[in-house]
Amino acid sequence: MKRWRVVIAAPGRTWTAELPATRSAVVGEGEACTVRITGAGLAERHVSLMPRDEEVLLEPLGGEVVLNDVPLSAQSVLRAGDELRLGEARLVFAREAPAAAVKPRVAPLEEFLARLGEEARRGGTRPLGLA
Repeated sequence: MKRWRVVIAAPGRTWTAELPATRSAVVGEGEACTVRITGAGLAERHVSLMPRDEEVLLEPLGGEVVLNDVPLSAQSVLRAGDELRLGEARLVFAREAPAAAVKPRVAPLEEFLARLGEEARRGGTRPLGLA
């Protein structure tokens, strides 16, 4: 499943947050909110966001909600690139594909020693560092 990242801009601060993949996230000023934005005119529980693979289901819980310059009062769907205004805060949504697991290749001892020897011979005056 693809991950959803949100860029949040509130007065005096900009940051990113990742939405949980399998459950809804509540955005608001409350202590128990998944994405907490303080001092930006948000309600205690402003909106609920339920990430899906290609979209996010948005449900207003309290306070003014504007999606792409259109005021909302009922459940709606947002997609990557959409802008959500909640009070003075702006949220922009991006979808990220899951990172493929890359297994690092470990060279056999003989190959490692051969490469190390080559590097040492080529090094001349260069510092030789090993990690």
